[in-house]
Amino acid sequence: MNFLAIDISLDNFNLLIGNKKSIIFSKTAKINKDRSQILFDTLNYIQNEKIFEYNKLGIISSTIGPGNFNGIRISISTIKAFKLVYKKLSISGVSSLDALIRSKSKSDLNTCVAIKSSPGYLYTQCYDKFFKPLNNVEVLCLENEIKLPISKNSFRLIGNGSEDLAEKLDCKVTRHNNNIITIEGLYESINNMINNSNYIDPTPLYLRNTNIVKPAKWKKAPIV
Repeated sequence: MNFLAIDISLDNFNLLIGNKKSIIFSKTAKINKDRSQILFDTLNYIQNEKIFEYNKLGIISSTIGPGNFNGIRISISTIKAFKLVYKKLSISGVSSLDALIRSKSKSDLNTCVAIKSSPGYLYTQCYDKFFKPLNNVEVLCLENEIKLPISKNSFRLIGNGSEDLAEKLDCKVTRHNNNIITIEGLYESINNMINNSNYIDPTPLYLRNTNIVKPAKWKKAPIV
C-alpha cells in the first residue's frame, strides 16, 4: 500500500511518499514563517512533474502533535481535503513524539521526549528501547515535582526541553537537544502504524495548560 505522510508539527518540514518496501519521494526543509506555502508548493510539484499519482495512495497521514498548533492544523486540514477528493483514501494521525524518537539513533536505554510548550511547561512522554510508550503524553510544569515512569539513573532525553528537564531532575544523562523529525523517522513511524494497524484519529493532540481557548470549528471544515 502506498502512503503519503506530512509533518510540519515541530522544527522542520517533511513530506514523503512510500510503501512498505521503500521511500518513493521525500522532501525535508527548514520551516519559514509560512508553513502552508512549502506544503502546497511540494504537493503541486509532485503533481505537475508527474512524480506520483495521488489516486494510487492507500492512506495519507499527518503528525498530530504535540507541537506547533498552526502547523498541525494545516497538515490535518490538508489530509482531510485529500479525503474529500479521493473517497477511498484512508486518513490517519501519527504522534509527533513517536516520529521524533525514531529520528534518533537506537539505544538500549529508555527515552524521555521533552519539548517546550508555553513558558515553564514541557510536553513529555517516555518510551522503552523498543519505542513502546510507557505513559501518555503529559504537560509538566517545571515548578512542580516531576516523577517519570523510568529510572533517573539510566535513560536519555530527546527534544528542545531536554536541558530544562535534566536540570529539574538534577540528573546527568545523554541529551539530544533538538526537535528535528527526519524523513527516516517519519517513515519508520508510519510503517509501524500500518504494520500494527495502530491507526490514530487525525485530531490535534491538544493539551491545555494556559488560558488559550481551544479552537472548535476548524477541524469540522477542512481547508481545501
